Amino acid sequence: REAVEDAYRLGLKLRRYVPITQSMMFEHIANFQSLESDEYRFLEEAVATDFRNHLGELENLGFSGCDVASGKESEA
Repeated sequence: REAVEDAYRLGLKLRRYVPITQSMMFEHIANFQSLESDEYRFLEEAVATDFRNHLGELENLGFSGCDVASGKESEA
């Protein structure tokens, strides 16, 4: 419910439709779990996996080694 309310409030602020994302759901569900619980570890792993997948997508698009915001090569 809180993820729905957050998306609704953000949509009003931005004056456009804001979908409820998986990350919004994970964030709100994780807030109600003990850090030592199996459920929290599952959610934490799901978020990390999703993040790694998105990094892989960026690398596939040729963004590895550059600052995505500026498009400039990183100094590494």
